[in-house]
Amino acid sequence: MNIVTQQIRKLVDRWFTPDEARAITYEQQLKNWNIEEWTFSLTKSGKEYSSLSSKDRDLIRKDKYKNV
Repeated sequence: MNIVTQQIRKLVDRWFTPDEARAITYEQQLKNWNIEEWTFSLTKSGKEYSSLSSKDRDLIRKDKYKNV
């Protein structure tokens, strides 16, 4: 399962409608350059990020905000 699918599932689990979840996911993943514009297709960097373990993605996110 890729990061887009996981994010949509988690948002639906938190009581968002599927349409709301897709819209939120699209905006956030596009902002992070993980998907191509007007699609839900992962970019090369998005595929690499998606293939990482949850723990590795968490470390990247923490490092990203530490350097801001």
